[in-house]
Formats: sequence, structure tokens, C-alpha cells
Amino acid sequence: MLLTFVEIEEVIAQKPEGFGENKEVFRYDVIFLMGALKTSDAMKAFHPKEGVDTIYEGKKVVYISRLISQLTKSRFSKTNESSMYQDITIRNGNTTKKLYQIIKITDEHSRIMKRLFV
Repeated sequence: MLLTFVEIEEVIAQKPEGFGENKEVFRYDVIFLMGALKTSDAMKAFHPKEGVDTIYEGKKVVYISRLISQLTKSRFSKTNESSMYQDITIRNGNTTKKLYQIIKITDEHSRIMKRLFV
């Protein structure tokens, strides 16, 4: 899976309000869709456990938060049994944010270098 800087920036900018902000209570994941898989189809494949799992539809991703105290009741782990599993890649919310920060620094560095050598 390969995303442009603009695409990963959109994933971060469009995350649901509060997503990733209460790490002591929730575990956050971002599901990146590959190929022709649409978010609307991916959303239908998830069957969140009420009070445990919360899913949010993004533009090209699905955001999931799970209550840490109820992780054993979460239905998110059943994702790997789904037929769509081969068309997704899952990243922890914190990892997604760090990847964005690395890409942003690299992009900014490239812009500076271009200005220096033009």
C-alpha cells in the first residue's frame, strides 16, 4: 500500500473528533483499504459490539476505537476471518500519526533542499 503525502494528510485531518486522544481508555486503529474495496463495503463487514467497538467511515479508511477494559469482548479481532482481510492493512492510530509526522518532515526537507539548489 502506497499513499501520497496528501492522502496520509487527509487521513489525519479527517479523523473523527476525539480519535486518538484518550489512549488510557481506548485502543485506536486505522484500516487502510486497498484495491477496489470501498469504505461503504468495508463498513458493512464490521459488526461492532455495542459499548465496546466504535467504527467511523473515512474517505479511504475506516477508523476503529475499542474500549481497552472490554477488549476481550471486541469483535474487531474477527476482521482477520473476513473475506476483505486480504484487501486491508491495519495500523495502530499512534503509528499512523507517527508515519504522517515522518512523511511531513521528509516532505519539508525536500522542499528546503529544492530551494537551496535551484
